[in-house]
Order: sequence, then structure tokens, then C-alpha cells
Amino acid sequence: MRCISEAKWPMNTFTGPLGFYKGVGPNVFGQAPAGAVKFAAFEGLSIWADRKLFETKKLGTNLKPLVDLGCAAIAFCVCSVVLVPGEVIKQRLQAGIYSGSREALRSIWTAEGARGFYTGFSATLARDVPYTMLEFGLYHQFKRQVDTIKVLP
Repeated sequence: MRCISEAKWPMNTFTGPLGFYKGVGPNVFGQAPAGAVKFAAFEGLSIWADRKLFETKKLGTNLKPLVDLGCAAIAFCVCSVVLVPGEVIKQRLQAGIYSGSREALRSIWTAEGARGFYTGFSATLARDVPYTMLEFGLYHQFKRQVDTIKVLP
């Protein structure tokens, strides 16, 4: 296939335009709680790090950006427990292995057990931990910079 129109032709022919949205449901139901867990874990870890490492002067404040990166990495590892099962179902629906979410859930559970929902766990961590580290690390750096700007009267 050389272009998008060639790639979409088989999908339109066999599944119709809704074929473009296969796997969206499980993805939404996986992403929303995973995002909440990720943000909650990051904030909790950041508060803990501030209290245990910086307020007690165990580390200098110049290391805050590195601690933010570590907190972000841990936060993604925590949220991936919620995220990966939805990713597995989404990817298998998109690949056409299953026709619906219920069938995917039942088949994965029957054939592979709980471990089947975590297929590709390490690949997901390898893909998303660096992204999350940048996302939260840069966010906290920008937030610190904005906090230092004095508002003119």
C-alpha cells in the first residue's frame, strides 16, 4: 500500500466507515481511569518527595527536575496496571482478531488467563515511561518558572 486511500479501501469495503473506530470503547474505558491513577500517583509521589527529600534538606533543590522524572516514571508504572488490559483489547479488536469487546474479554480470559491482558506490558512501559517523564518533567519545570514570575501591581 502506497497511500492512505489504498489502506482505507479494504476497511471501508469489509467493515464500513465504523471500522475506523474499532477498539475506541475499550480504549476510553482504559485511558480515563489510567489517566486519573497516573495524575494521582504523580502528585502523591511529588508531595512525598518534597517532604522527605527537599524539606529535610536531604537533597538540594537543584535535583528537583530529576526527582520529578523519577516520580513520573513510577506514576506511569502504577497506571499501566489499569491501562494495559484496555490496550490489549483495543489492539486485538483493531487487528480483527475479535469482533467485539465481550468476545475479546471472554476469549483472552479463557485462553490466556489474567496474564493475557498484560501481553506487551514491557513494550508499553518502554514506549510510555519516557513520554510520561517528559510530560510531567516539563510540566513541573514550566510551572516552577511561571511561579517565579512576579505579577506587576
